[in-house]
Amino acid sequence: FGGLEPKIMDAGYVDDIAKGGAYVAVDGDRGRRNEVLQQAGYPEQQRFDLRVVEPDQAIEASGGQFDRMIWLRSVQHLPADQLLNVCVLTYFSDLNLAGTVTGQHGGRQNAGAFDVASLDHAMWFHNPFRAVEWNLMATASPAAGHGRGFARGEFFDHQGVLTASTAQEVLVRYPFDKG
Repeated sequence: FGGLEPKIMDAGYVDDIAKGGAYVAVDGDRGRRNEVLQQAGYPEQQRFDLRVVEPDQAIEASGGQFDRMIWLRSVQHLPADQLLNVCVLTYFSDLNLAGTVTGQHGGRQNAGAFDVASLDHAMWFHNPFRAVEWNLMATASPAAGHGRGFARGEFFDHQGVLTASTAQEVLVRYPFDKG
Protein backbone atom coordinates (compact mmCIF):
# COMPACT_ATOMS: atom_id res chain seq x y z
CA PHE A 1 0.00 0.00 0.00
CA GLY A 2 2.93 2.37 -0.38
CA GLY A 3 2.86 3.29 3.32
CA LEU A 4 -0.88 4.03 3.33
CA GLU A 5 -3.15 2.65 5.99
CA PRO A 6 -4.97 -0.37 4.49
CA LYS A 7 -8.45 0.92 5.43
CA ILE A 8 -8.03 3.87 3.05
CA MET A 9 -7.79 1.33 0.21
CA ASP A 10 -10.76 -0.77 1.37
CA ALA A 11 -13.37 -1.38 -1.35
CA GLY A 12 -16.17 0.24 0.69
CA TYR A 13 -14.16 3.25 1.81
CA VAL A 14 -14.97 5.47 -1.18
CA ASP A 15 -18.70 4.95 -0.69
CA ASP A 16 -18.30 5.65 3.03
CA ILE A 17 -16.74 9.03 2.17
CA ALA A 18 -19.86 10.02 0.26
CA LYS A 19 -22.19 8.78 3.00
CA GLY A 20 -20.12 10.59 5.62
CA GLY A 21 -20.69 13.99 4.06
CA ALA A 22 -17.26 14.59 2.52
CA TYR A 23 -16.88 17.42 0.00
CA VAL A 24 -18.51 15.55 -2.84
CA ALA A 25 -21.55 13.35 -3.00
CA VAL A 26 -22.77 10.47 -5.11
CA ASP A 27 -24.03 11.04 -8.65
CA GLY A 28 -27.60 11.77 -7.55
CA ASP A 29 -26.44 15.06 -6.07
CA ARG A 30 -24.47 16.33 -9.10
CA GLY A 31 -25.64 19.96 -8.77
CA ARG A 32 -24.51 20.32 -5.14
CA ARG A 33 -21.28 18.46 -5.89
CA ASN A 34 -20.43 20.84 -8.74
CA GLU A 35 -21.22 23.86 -6.58
CA VAL A 36 -18.91 22.70 -3.80
CA LEU A 37 -16.12 21.80 -6.23
CA GLN A 38 -16.41 25.13 -8.05
CA GLN A 39 -16.20 26.99 -4.74
CA ALA A 40 -13.00 25.04 -4.07
CA GLY A 41 -11.55 26.23 -7.38
CA TYR A 42 -12.28 23.21 -9.58
CA PRO A 43 -13.95 23.49 -13.00
CA GLU A 44 -17.42 22.04 -13.44
CA GLN A 45 -17.19 18.27 -13.13
CA GLN A 46 -19.42 16.62 -15.70
CA ARG A 47 -16.99 13.88 -16.67
CA PHE A 48 -15.32 13.03 -13.39
CA ASP A 49 -16.28 11.74 -9.99
CA LEU A 50 -14.05 13.18 -7.26
CA ARG A 51 -14.30 12.28 -3.58
CA VAL A 52 -12.07 14.13 -1.15
CA VAL A 53 -10.74 12.40 1.94
CA GLU A 54 -10.91 14.68 4.99
CA PRO A 55 -7.44 16.19 5.63
CA ASP A 56 -7.07 14.68 9.11
CA GLN A 57 -7.91 11.22 7.70
CA ALA A 58 -5.39 11.68 4.85
CA ILE A 59 -2.63 12.62 7.30
CA GLU A 60 -3.48 9.73 9.61
CA ALA A 61 -3.78 7.15 6.81
CA SER A 62 -0.37 8.10 5.37
CA GLY A 63 1.48 8.55 8.66
CA GLY A 64 1.89 12.24 7.82
CA GLN A 65 3.40 11.59 4.39
CA PHE A 66 0.44 13.18 2.55
CA ASP A 67 -1.97 15.93 3.61
CA ARG A 68 -4.47 15.65 0.78
CA MET A 69 -6.12 12.61 -0.80
CA ILE A 70 -8.73 12.47 -3.52
CA TRP A 71 -10.41 9.39 -4.94
CA LEU A 72 -11.16 10.01 -8.61
CA ARG A 73 -12.43 8.31 -11.72
CA SER A 74 -13.88 9.13 -15.10
CA VAL A 75 -17.63 8.65 -15.22
CA GLN A 76 -17.62 8.39 -19.01
CA HIS A 77 -16.63 5.19 -20.72
CA LEU A 78 -13.03 5.19 -21.89
CA PRO A 79 -11.39 2.56 -24.09
CA ALA A 80 -8.65 0.44 -22.54
CA ASP A 81 -6.05 2.37 -24.60
CA GLN A 82 -3.31 3.06 -22.03
CA LEU A 83 -2.23 6.32 -23.69
CA LEU A 84 -5.74 7.78 -23.31
CA ASN A 85 -5.82 6.68 -19.67
CA VAL A 86 -2.40 8.31 -19.13
CA CYS A 87 -3.79 11.57 -20.57
CA VAL A 88 -6.78 11.50 -18.21
CA LEU A 89 -4.57 10.80 -15.17
CA THR A 90 -2.26 13.65 -16.22
CA TYR A 91 -5.30 15.97 -16.34
CA PHE A 92 -6.32 14.80 -12.85
CA SER A 93 -2.79 15.51 -11.63
CA ASP A 94 -2.70 19.03 -13.04
CA LEU A 95 -6.16 19.72 -11.65
CA ASN A 96 -5.19 18.83 -8.09
CA LEU A 97 -1.52 19.60 -7.44
CA ALA A 98 -1.87 23.40 -7.48
CA GLY A 99 -4.57 23.12 -4.81
CA THR A 100 -2.14 21.22 -2.62
CA VAL A 101 0.26 24.17 -2.81
CA THR A 102 -2.40 26.84 -2.21
CA GLY A 103 -3.51 24.89 0.84
CA GLN A 104 -0.10 25.77 2.31
CA HIS A 105 -0.93 29.45 1.67
CA GLY A 106 -4.36 29.20 3.36
CA GLY A 107 -6.12 28.74 0.01
CA ARG A 108 -8.14 25.64 0.89
CA GLN A 109 -10.65 27.72 2.79
CA ASN A 110 -10.40 30.68 0.44
CA ALA A 111 -10.86 29.31 -3.09
CA GLY A 112 -10.18 31.86 -5.80
CA ALA A 113 -8.04 34.00 -3.49
CA PHE A 114 -4.92 33.37 -5.57
CA ASP A 115 -3.79 33.45 -9.17
CA VAL A 116 -1.86 30.25 -9.81
CA ALA A 117 0.35 29.36 -12.76
CA SER A 118 2.13 26.07 -13.34
CA LEU A 119 5.88 26.51 -13.83
CA ASP A 120 6.51 22.84 -14.53
CA HIS A 121 4.72 19.54 -14.16
CA ALA A 122 6.22 16.06 -14.48
CA MET A 123 4.77 12.57 -14.30
CA TRP A 124 6.20 9.08 -14.11
CA PHE A 125 4.07 6.03 -14.89
CA HIS A 126 4.90 2.80 -13.08
CA ASN A 127 2.03 0.36 -13.68
CA PRO A 128 -1.04 0.12 -15.92
CA PHE A 129 -4.34 1.52 -14.63
CA ARG A 130 -7.84 2.41 -15.81
CA ALA A 131 -9.15 5.96 -15.35
CA VAL A 132 -12.75 4.65 -15.20
CA GLU A 133 -11.87 2.74 -12.02
CA TRP A 134 -11.25 4.40 -8.66
CA ASN A 135 -7.74 5.85 -8.33
CA LEU A 136 -6.39 7.53 -5.21
CA MET A 137 -4.28 10.65 -5.62
CA ALA A 138 -2.27 11.39 -2.48
CA THR A 139 -0.42 14.73 -2.40
CA ALA A 140 1.72 16.93 -0.21
CA SER A 141 3.44 20.28 -0.56
CA PRO A 142 6.78 20.10 1.25
CA ALA A 143 7.80 23.61 0.17
CA ALA A 144 5.60 26.68 -0.24
CA GLY A 145 6.41 30.31 0.30
CA HIS A 146 7.56 33.57 -1.28
CA GLY A 147 4.98 33.19 -4.04
CA ARG A 148 6.08 29.73 -5.17
CA GLY A 149 5.26 26.22 -4.17
CA PHE A 150 6.18 22.64 -4.90
CA ALA A 151 3.79 19.69 -4.69
CA ARG A 152 4.32 16.00 -5.19
CA GLY A 153 1.85 13.21 -5.49
CA GLU A 154 1.33 9.52 -5.99
CA PHE A 155 -1.51 7.65 -7.66
CA PHE A 156 -2.69 4.26 -6.45
CA ASP A 157 -5.25 1.99 -8.05
CA HIS A 158 -8.13 0.63 -5.96
CA GLN A 159 -5.96 -2.35 -4.95
CA GLY A 160 -3.21 -0.12 -3.54
CA VAL A 161 -0.73 -0.54 -6.42
CA LEU A 162 1.38 2.55 -7.13
CA THR A 163 0.55 3.48 -10.72
CA ALA A 164 2.10 6.93 -11.16
CA SER A 165 4.10 9.66 -9.43
CA THR A 166 3.90 13.37 -10.14
CA ALA A 167 5.48 16.69 -9.18
CA GLN A 168 4.62 20.30 -9.97
CA GLU A 169 6.05 23.73 -9.17
CA VAL A 170 3.59 26.63 -9.21
CA LEU A 171 3.67 30.39 -8.96
CA VAL A 172 1.13 31.78 -6.47
CA ARG A 173 0.08 35.43 -6.42
CA TYR A 174 -2.73 37.51 -5.04
CA PRO A 175 -4.88 38.75 -7.95
CA PHE A 176 -4.01 42.18 -9.28
CA ASP A 177 -6.74 44.64 -8.31
CA LYS A 178 -7.49 46.75 -11.39
CA GLY A 179 -9.91 48.98 -9.47
